[in-house]
Amino acid sequence: MKKSTAVDYAIKNTFFLYIGNLIIEAVNFLISIYIIRKLTVETFGLYSFILGSMLFVQIFTISSISTIVNRFIPEFIEKKRFSLFSRLFYYSYPIVFVCLAIISVLLFFYSEKFGRFFNLLDFAKYKIEIILYMISYIILLLSRAVTSSTLLQKESAVSNIASSVVRIVLYGFFLSRINLSLIFIIEFIVNAFNAFTQSFIIVKYLAKNKINESKEKIINLKKRIIRYGFLSFLNEMGAGMISKATSYYIISAMSGSFLLGQYSFAYKVNDIFMKIFPIYQISNVLKPIFFRKYINKPNDMAVLNDMYVFLYKFLYWILAFFCFYFISISDIIIIHIFDPKYTNSIAITNIIFMFTLFNSFQIPLGYVVLSLEKLEINLFSKIFFIYNIIGSIFAMKRFGIIGVVFILGTSILFKNLFILIGLRRYVKLSLPFMSLIKSTFIASIVLIIVYYGKITIHINPYIFLVISFLISIPVYYFLSKLIIPFNEKERELINMMTEKSRIKFVRL
Repeated sequence: MKKSTAVDYAIKNTFFLYIGNLIIEAVNFLISIYIIRKLTVETFGLYSFILGSMLFVQIFTISSISTIVNRFIPEFIEKKRFSLFSRLFYYSYPIVFVCLAIISVLLFFYSEKFGRFFNLLDFAKYKIEIILYMISYIILLLSRAVTSSTLLQKESAVSNIASSVVRIVLYGFFLSRINLSLIFIIEFIVNAFNAFTQSFIIVKYLAKNKINESKEKIINLKKRIIRYGFLSFLNEMGAGMISKATSYYIISAMSGSFLLGQYSFAYKVNDIFMKIFPIYQISNVLKPIFFRKYINKPNDMAVLNDMYVFLYKFLYWILAFFCFYFISISDIIIIHIFDPKYTNSIAITNIIFMFTLFNSFQIPLGYVVLSLEKLEINLFSKIFFIYNIIGSIFAMKRFGIIGVVFILGTSILFKNLFILIGLRRYVKLSLPFMSLIKSTFIASIVLIIVYYGKITIHINPYIFLVISFLISIPVYYFLSKLIIPFNEKERELINMMTEKSRIKFVRL
């Protein structure tokens, strides 16, 4: 795929993906508010614990397969080897189903012991609902991994929107009777519907493109896939130990569901707002473009560094605005939009949003590792899971859940710094220090303006949220034109992206 065509297609897909995602996350936002208000803090803690546990289910079911899919499907498409794409797709599902069957049997027979160990006495009550939700959720993740790698974001967005409609209809129908059991049943139905439609999209794509098959041989493909899959499994297993899911287990085992509810609420708020904003949609669309560009110039480390630096700067620029703006009005959002019973979670939520800024570093760094197929570096970096687990236990005893937040955030930072140092043998990645300083300075000005307005202007909090957001966007934009965090080439690329996205008036 030519560079201009790839960029055009990426921008087009970003637009469709973001519009679809905006509708979906608006629905999810309303449903999340209702669930948070409806459930007690303890029940919400149990709910979050179950959702967090899905990370470990992912590790033992689809972690290797989804990583292989993300890395090799763009290569198969680039080289027009659709038969290999088809084989990978059709072999993936039976493997995942077998893994899910094993986990389901273990969960069915040992749910009571599991619940007692983590001070979640109601856990076993929901074992059937959890199993159904787990199966549908994992299959949906697999389907989405394939559609994302195939640049089928437009079709995927339509499927997601349709599923969102089904979701809101079901929640609306059971509104007065909603409970934890019904929540998991509804999510099972929605996930199953979405997984089916996403899979149908992929099957249709393969049928359409099989006539364009190339005979180009891919060297050492089987060996590369096996090595890649094995290392990615070990890597994801380590990653699971450096995540909020591990924190859930530690907090639950040491204190119970109430503090777990407060802690998980803070991460839930972070997840909601990060999904609403386009940061992950942009990165997901650029991922296959990143890989394809590297495939065309596998020995040009300067190009790889340029892609890394641009993506780092761009993601940080977006994240800095959203994180700093949220921190300035977090108390209003938590008290007036969610529920005053989570007032004690405000400080934790703000800390989590500050650590979210490191995602701008982690995402492009991960793409470099995958492009170079140096998963062993990723694997070795997971040694910091020891620091995370031991540190979280001591922090929980001494400082409570705020200490756990700091330990998890620094664990992720140390892990990424280890990867950066390990990659220096293969490519020297630049640190865009001045760009980060400029973006941070601009975002800090926005934070000060909004915070000062909050404490001096006494109006309806909902009206203030709308007005402050509408003012913050142009302020951030015009400050970015004055204190430019990008070089000339990067500005041209951003301006080209905005022009093709039909927002020509936005130019840096």
